[in-house]
Amino acid sequence: MSNQVTMPEVYKIALNNELRGAGFYSSMARRSKNSATADIFHKLSEEEKEHHRLFQMLLDKTGDTSKDSILGSETAAFLKSLFKTSVFPADAEELTDRITPEEALSIGIQAEKDSILLYHELFTQTENNEIQAMLSKLLLEEKMHLVELREQLEEMQRPKLN
Repeated sequence: MSNQVTMPEVYKIALNNELRGAGFYSSMARRSKNSATADIFHKLSEEEKEHHRLFQMLLDKTGDTSKDSILGSETAAFLKSLFKTSVFPADAEELTDRITPEEALSIGIQAEKDSILLYHELFTQTENNEIQAMLSKLLLEEKMHLVELREQLEEMQRPKLN
């Protein structure tokens, strides 16, 4: 990524992260023995696929090389910092063979927080009402993902009574 960052470039990164998230959640859904956890992972996988579709629509709306959407240097620096850790790591799907469902929930929690930061930043950087509406919908859904993941992690960590 050069020193300049455009909205279409960010949309492309978001597209990739949504696919990584869908793959990660799908893989964890198959591995989870706890049916409630598997159901949450499956639901999130499907919603991440829908988010991918929405970002493709955003990219289609703005054009692939729109230079009129260059982000400011502070915003670009913030986004580059966020991208370094990536919302979902590149090897997220491969990780599922080596982590517990609890660890996967924690990874999902962090990824959803990062998505919220990213999408909020994108929301503030556009004046297009239609794009803002789409980003607002994504933000709301990512917040709900965060709540669902946290609640499931808390449930799994709660001591079981015999």
